Amino acid sequence: MFDFIIYLGQSALCLAALYLIYKVAMSHETLHYFNRVLLLGSVLLSALLPLCRVKIVKEYDPAPTLASIEIDDMVVADIADVALGIDYVSLLKDLAVMVFFVGVAFMLARLAVGIYSVWRLIHSGQMSVIEEDVTLTVVDNLSSPFSWFGHIVASQSDVQQFRGMILAHELAHIRLRHSWDVMFVDVALCLWWFNPAMWLLRRELQSLHEYQADDAVLNGGVDAKSYQMLLIKRAVGSRLHSVANCLNHSNLNNRITMMCKKNSSRWAAAKALLVVPMVAVAMGAFATTVYVPREVQDKVTENSVNNKEYKPAIIEIKGSDIYLNNKQVTAAELEAVIEEYRLQTLIYDENDAASKRTYEAIHNTLKLNGNIDAIYSNGKRPEVSVVRISGDKIYLNDEQITLEQLKVKADATDKTATIVMHADVNTDAEQLNAVKESFRHTSHAVKVISEKERIAIVDGKVVPYEEMMKIESSNIGNARLTYDYKTLPQGLGISEDDVKKNGAIVITIKKEGDTAVVDNATENKVIVIADKQDDKPFIKVEKMPTFDGGKSLVGFQNWIQNNIRYPKEALANGVGGRVIFQFVVERDGTPTSFNVLQSPDKSLSDEVERVFKTSPKWEAGEQNGEKVRVLYTVPVVFTTPSAETQEFEQQKQNFEAQKQNFEQQKQNFEAQKQNFEQQKDLAYIKVEKMPTFQGGDLNTFRNWVQGQIQYPKEAMEKNISGRVIFSFVVEKDGSTSDFTVLQTPDKLLADEVERIFKSCPKWEPGTQRGEKVRVKYTVPIVFAVEK
Repeated sequence: MFDFIIYLGQSALCLAALYLIYKVAMSHETLHYFNRVLLLGSVLLSALLPLCRVKIVKEYDPAPTLASIEIDDMVVADIADVALGIDYVSLLKDLAVMVFFVGVAFMLARLAVGIYSVWRLIHSGQMSVIEEDVTLTVVDNLSSPFSWFGHIVASQSDVQQFRGMILAHELAHIRLRHSWDVMFVDVALCLWWFNPAMWLLRRELQSLHEYQADDAVLNGGVDAKSYQMLLIKRAVGSRLHSVANCLNHSNLNNRITMMCKKNSSRWAAAKALLVVPMVAVAMGAFATTVYVPREVQDKVTENSVNNKEYKPAIIEIKGSDIYLNNKQVTAAELEAVIEEYRLQTLIYDENDAASKRTYEAIHNTLKLNGNIDAIYSNGKRPEVSVVRISGDKIYLNDEQITLEQLKVKADATDKTATIVMHADVNTDAEQLNAVKESFRHTSHAVKVISEKERIAIVDGKVVPYEEMMKIESSNIGNARLTYDYKTLPQGLGISEDDVKKNGAIVITIKKEGDTAVVDNATENKVIVIADKQDDKPFIKVEKMPTFDGGKSLVGFQNWIQNNIRYPKEALANGVGGRVIFQFVVERDGTPTSFNVLQSPDKSLSDEVERVFKTSPKWEAGEQNGEKVRVLYTVPVVFTTPSAETQEFEQQKQNFEAQKQNFEQQKQNFEAQKQNFEQQKDLAYIKVEKMPTFQGGDLNTFRNWVQGQIQYPKEAMEKNISGRVIFSFVVEKDGSTSDFTVLQTPDKLLADEVERIFKSCPKWEPGTQRGEKVRVKYTVPIVFAVEK
């Protein structure tokens, strides 16, 4: 529902811009019909523009093992604060929804009162038909004539003095169907009641209606001065009938000015084209970015020297601060993006205690990726270079150079430098060795990746790289490049170190009906590697999952905070720290795949898992209109509470116990109260002052029934007779209810008694101890056939 309010707000901004264009460019022109269409069209256009969303497609890589949507750490420290966490964002959203509906209800009531007031006036005087489908109602006292759909209402004096001009004016409103315009805008105003532009537009539209009606009157031959004098005399008057078209509805000066104004040129309408750039701006503002998984993750062609896989990363630690390629990041941000970098160099000062602690905290994250190539503990920033080799061509940091030039640069390279070399399939072993030899004795760390040295796995079997290259691209159903040994089939006899060093290409031959995910794999070209696993979770989608009725990830965070309890064993032993866990929101909204990535103690991760297993279902995420799996990573920090906090927690538990006891007592009281109310509302059989019927007692009622009853003809023909016994209750207001037939010889007789009972006048209710009460009667009625 809050999304709908956001939509209304966006629409309100569009309408404000459209109204501003009209007011500046068109409001002073005499193109009344065109302006009317422009104003009504502005309402429709403003409602449609936020719905016409241009999609900007951006590609991203499917989620790696540790990538996720990051949220702030959840600290389980001061338990009192955790338990009292409030989702203020959701609270404000709920408040906004409530205020919106209160406004809508008020506006609907206001509209209904206006319609009823007009309807009552129309039917309060002498009505006559003046032409087909048009009536004139003449009333004794009315400050200003008005029309509403096919009805005209005017006072007796106005009809006698100005009948011709008034009828001409109001008939113009009816023939031009102005009432439909007003009703349309009033209904829209019930939704956009908070938008000042909508109120201003309504006023402008009613002014246009008057301009059109004035033109129709003058074009009909009415004297302009006489008509203007009528307007002046009727300039002051009631405007209670806001849903109708009143003679005095608009500003008098504007109307007279417009009557005297020269007709505008048709070319003046061209100014309305200002709407076009406004629409373009709105479309751009409301454009949505659609993130789609990148089908081609590792595309290496002959001229490719900027492949993301070989992008170097320098991670520097300065105290508690972390920098990735000179940009400060948090540990969670580093964790989310570091998988993109196949070459990682870590720098920190081992003599600085704060830096060492930060290093120890993030080193495990880096080790999990298996990509660390060099660690510098002396704090000196190294030089990092990328060498790309393709056949006889050599590129150093994207610049093509000769082998001799490379040797000169290698000799000048600092010994702490880190070099990454990538040789594609066009590079022979001799060329690769020559380049490697250039840096043999001049660098601290060298990483060499050779396409030919990569492991090729086709349909679960290891095959020579050359054989893999012979596979036609049209026969490939799925292909991916991985450096994660654990994702490969076991028992293939391949080395984990080789997989981490050069990677493995895993190919599945396409079966009939499958779609290939490689592109133009031909001889002497590197195969295009794609990772298109439909079941792989996304990390960001067009519509992210929502938790517990539309709440964001923050709502899930608050829910965890409210349900988690510090394990007693860990609390007693002073165990604390950060638990990082992953989970997947499935297509049906079920949270699954709970996986602990980091935990200082099993008792803490077990508590997190316990809470996770009780999680309600989510609303699944969507990508391109389809529900998809979405991966989250959530950190939870357990901090040992202080002695004061523990004492407060004990007091809090005591309070909760007392609160539960109070709630139980309250429930018992409510049950007793409900029982008392039920007994109190039971019908009496005898009271201090019995009810009276038409000044008499029960016999008076029986005589009234006997006098009203008509013997059913069918029962008489069948000779049906006997006693009908029925009961009923005289309510506190004297009305009768609870008619129940207790005995009857035939339904025909009982139906006749019920018919009479339904027409029963009110009684004078009975009283008990001075209060009016319900009283139950049982009455017999005898039907006898006269012989």
